[in-house]
Amino acid sequence: MKRLIYLSKARPSLHGDALYDLLAAARDHNRRAAITGLLIQQDQFCLQVIEGDEAAVRGSFARIRRDWRHENCHVIFHDDVPGRLFPGWPLAYRAGRDLERGQVRQLADIVECATRLADKPADSDRWAMDVYLRALLDSFSALTVQ
Repeated sequence: MKRLIYLSKARPSLHGDALYDLLAAARDHNRRAAITGLLIQQDQFCLQVIEGDEAAVRGSFARIRRDWRHENCHVIFHDDVPGRLFPGWPLAYRAGRDLERGQVRQLADIVECATRLADKPADSDRWAMDVYLRALLDSFSALTVQ
């Protein structure tokens, strides 16, 4: 089982109907590919977790990376994991207005850390990114399929 997490900057047109169309298409694709995950959109930033077998995750991310609705797409985590964090969710979605205050702060920390890692990677930043991601993902552990 692979988990890939990426961060990107959404284009201003990614809202309203365009966002709902994207979510519907992504959920349909993910069901067929046995992918689960989470998409968070806060201000102009998107963070997405993709889980599944390696080929499905790789193929999905390649398609996502080419999507014109966002830019500066870069991977902040990609590794083998023992299981899914979002079983039953072809793509859970949370907008900034739906996030708790702590989740907003965690996402801001992730964005800041990703910027430092892109500029000049340091072991302390890699460790910090791991801590920030774990905290954010743990905060979504109560998500249940309805």
